[in-house]
Amino acid sequence: MGDSMDVHLVDKKAFTIIGIRKVVPDGGGVWDLIKSDGSKQKLEALAGKDCDIGLCFGFSPSGWNDYMAGVESPSVDGFESYEYPATRFLLLEVKGKISEELLRKTWEMLKERGLPTGYTQSDLPTLERYKIWHQASDQCHVELMIPLK
Repeated sequence: MGDSMDVHLVDKKAFTIIGIRKVVPDGGGVWDLIKSDGSKQKLEALAGKDCDIGLCFGFSPSGWNDYMAGVESPSVDGFESYEYPATRFLLLEVKGKISEELLRKTWEMLKERGLPTGYTQSDLPTLERYKIWHQASDQCHVELMIPLK
């Protein structure tokens, strides 16, 4: 699938994501919105780090995506926060060309096939960490972190 896909387990202690949460027709819509309205730059300035995390809370009956773009950081006034308890994640690394829609295809594969045998997703939101998302060079490296029961 794509250029490469590595899967492994990651145990994380409790942590907090702060950011902007919206319900939009697609997850990319939140990114477009926060880039255009200045909230991404404000969040990055307050947190002192790049806004590189997306939380996928799920879909409404109409198919809209409940999504939060943010950073891993303690709470900051003016932004929503989501606290994860200590969690084991199944981590999939998606690397390759943005134009090949690897991220979308990976989500579709997971939806069709489910997780590997022996793993069950918990009710916590799935986390996307955008290590590289470079439109000009058509390159991406995204960690999909699926919380496990």
